[in-house]
Amino acid sequence: MGWVYELDISSDKFIRTIDLSDPKHESIVKEFYSRVLANGDICIYMKEFIVSTVRSI
Repeated sequence: MGWVYELDISSDKFIRTIDLSDPKHESIVKEFYSRVLANGDICIYMKEFIVSTVRSI
């Protein structure tokens, strides 16, 4: 699992994806995708979809 270290990620927070209305889940998802987009880790067509999805949350 070397990629975990390369991506500097951890599993220290657990939120059930069924709890989509949970404000904590929403803020973590927004932060995650903001960082992913800022780093250029998503190709263009996915970027447009995710940006519009995150803005609508």
